[in-house]
Amino acid sequence: MILDVKNLKVSFPLRGKVIEAVRGISFGVEEGEAVGIVGESGSGKSVAVQRLLGLVEGKVEGEAWFEGENLLQMREEEWRSVRGVKIGMVFQDPLTSLNPTMKLGAQVMEGLVFHGLAKRHEGKQQALEWLRLVRLPDPETRFDQYPHQLSGGMRQRALIAIALACHPHLLIADESTTALDTVTQAQILTLLKDLQKQLQMTLLVITHDFGVVAEICTRILVFQEGKLVEEGPIDQILYAPKHPYTQMLLSCVPKVPNVGPVLSEAQNPERQIAANAGPVT
Repeated sequence: MILDVKNLKVSFPLRGKVIEAVRGISFGVEEGEAVGIVGESGSGKSVAVQRLLGLVEGKVEGEAWFEGENLLQMREEEWRSVRGVKIGMVFQDPLTSLNPTMKLGAQVMEGLVFHGLAKRHEGKQQALEWLRLVRLPDPETRFDQYPHQLSGGMRQRALIAIALACHPHLLIADESTTALDTVTQAQILTLLKDLQKQLQMTLLVITHDFGVVAEICTRILVFQEGKLVEEGPIDQILYAPKHPYTQMLLSCVPKVPNVGPVLSEAQNPERQIAANAGPVT
């Protein structure tokens, strides 16, 4: 098991009170697995995962074992050997995640050089290889462009390249397709699915969209109000949910008569044809 979380609790002080954002969750992720965390806004899914990486403040209790190390006991200097190297992160909005003052190639190279995985004169070729791997069109030209010169889909591909450049063992995608149109979303989901198989990496996907997890995950964790209320294989959760909250979430998914739930426009065959045949964005 690559990640083993035990009784994780995260709380924040607010105006003399204590807000319990995550209330004693436990789950594990096997190496090479693709797991989805689903829940509405405020369910604690992003707070839980970002606290594992030391990206949010707050009082924390419990354990989070990753490759023999307890993430919750790490100091900031120890995080430098984990974040971006062993664990990569793809955030929701690439425009705010990318540095607007740096050219794209320099941002892909930055992690490689900082962590000693490439000399600066070698970094360009490695960065170009990653940009090609994420299917960014005309990577040589994009290498010298700034984020504002790229489309939303191109920026998301670039962010994935940055997250993968140091060969992390675990990739976390936090609402990584929410801001994209449906055709581009389909392309990014296909890309993540293909990269997971090609690189044999472990994938943890955070989303409120059942269609996203149905596309690329084999197991789902359902969060409600800071608690893990249900988990299981993808088919069990989607078609035979046991918890009332999961049933309520799935009841909100549009359904087509005699067909069943429309889990995502990205899964519509016509959308897939458009995604595969249309221009890469």
